[in-house]
Amino acid sequence: MSCQLAKQPALLFNKSDSVSLAPFDLIHSDIWGPSPTPTMGGARNFVVFIDDFSRFTWLFLMKTRSELKQLYYNFAAMVNTQFSKTIKLFHFDNAMEYKDFEFLSFLQSHGTQPHRSCPGTSQQNGRAERKHRHILDTTRALLLSSSCPEHFWGKAALTAAYTINCIPTPVIHNHTPYERLHDTRPPYTNLRVLGAACFVLLQPHERTNLEPRSRLCCFLGYGIEHKGYRCWDPRSQRLRISRHVVFWDYKMFFFLSLSLSLFCLSALS
Repeated sequence: MSCQLAKQPALLFNKSDSVSLAPFDLIHSDIWGPSPTPTMGGARNFVVFIDDFSRFTWLFLMKTRSELKQLYYNFAAMVNTQFSKTIKLFHFDNAMEYKDFEFLSFLQSHGTQPHRSCPGTSQQNGRAERKHRHILDTTRALLLSSSCPEHFWGKAALTAAYTINCIPTPVIHNHTPYERLHDTRPPYTNLRVLGAACFVLLQPHERTNLEPRSRLCCFLGYGIEHKGYRCWDPRSQRLRISRHVVFWDYKMFFFLSLSLSLFCLSALS
């Protein structure tokens, strides 16, 4: 008994062999944050919802972790309306936001069974933890390759999740999460390079007949509620959403803008 009390190690974790038979039978979730740098909109956290069957990932930025409850309500409503499904099992760790009484009551009222990891055992929420790592690794790579400032990390994380959903994975027999969920190929034609220089057509009221018709911007992702692209306009310091965009895919915006600045300085000297 003394030896057991003194020497007991943590038990080994077996590889999960659970297989979901249909979309939304099991949803994994986890919160990441806070980030040391807020996004342009003030977000410091994000939450992911991962469908176990398709491995499709939904990512939502949050200013505070308390926004989880409303985000899940909206997500469950979307699943019901768009897919005519109800989430059967919702798996999460022991973060305080998931223990909220009103949140747990909502799960119960909709017939969704909560499934928690044991305290101090994040390995039991491994699929969400690995997805976080995949998204963060991709986000860092996007920011570094494009030389975008850190406060663009939110847009980079959303773009990372969007791209991952369109990439084939051996976990689901080399299908894409998008194809597995929607039963159709993902829209590859609109994929672009984060941070690429692009030219966004200005609205008629923003220009005169003698002024430029477009504005040099930085591509930051895809429209969530619009059929268009999200582009950062440094001149007006705002995000432009438009479908009238011409890309210079192999020229990064911040490299190009730096070159232009150096050229103007040399011309003035």
